[in-house]
Amino acid sequence: MKSRLEKVYGKMPKQKVDLKKIELSLIDDIKRELDAGFSFDLQNEINNIRKQIDESKKVLNNEMYNALNNSELWISEAEEKLNELGADTNLLNPMIDRLNDLSDLIKDLESQLINIGE
Repeated sequence: MKSRLEKVYGKMPKQKVDLKKIELSLIDDIKRELDAGFSFDLQNEINNIRKQIDESKKVLNNEMYNALNNSELWISEAEEKLNELGADTNLLNPMIDRLNDLSDLIKDLESQLINIGE
């Protein structure tokens, strides 16, 4: 007595499978996949990112550091003048807080730029 599998198998048409077509199809798939890998212009993207990083460094080194240094100097000068006049220097506290915030921001941005470059 035949098993169910043998009965089903016996009813299936007897066709030869052309293995060469299967092999060629696999080769075509590999070629398409490799072509897809080369289709990305990642080098151009990396170059654009490098330019943006360089521009960010310029802003950080020129504008942000200038603002920090000038503000430190002017706060110091204002503090001296207020002391000479016997005025309350607490007036400068909000500006000192902002100066510290700017300093922290610069440190954070420097760290991020270093990490991006790695």
